[in-house]
Amino acid sequence: MVAGQRRGQDPRPPGHGSGGSPAGQEQGPCTPLSSTPGDFVIVINAEKIAVTGRKLAQKEYYAHSGYPGGLRTDVLKDLLASKPEEVIKRAVWGMIPKNKLGRAVYKKLKVYRETRPTRTKPRIPRNTGFS
Repeated sequence: MVAGQRRGQDPRPPGHGSGGSPAGQEQGPCTPLSSTPGDFVIVINAEKIAVTGRKLAQKEYYAHSGYPGGLRTDVLKDLLASKPEEVIKRAVWGMIPKNKLGRAVYKKLKVYRETRPTRTKPRIPRNTGFS
């Protein structure tokens, strides 16, 4: 017992709180944003996008291999003819943040050239080992 303290009194200074745990500790565990990036986003008919002005001939997409002289450029017209999904994916990638959450959101993007493909093989139920 400390001098000037009555029997059964809390030894902490007044105004310290009601005891127990610090503020916020009684809440549940914190869930980081990266564990819940949201729903899937499905884009269909990517080959039917329309652009204005002279973008088809003038807009260029760049990629570099990392080697000297490894810069590759693609014009929008050629990229739409060969890989229209890539045009949508690059546009979305430019709009989302470049961090863990942005990468998690980007993984949930599904882009299809025409209509969404249907499942050709039937689903096979998994054997869970329970009878």
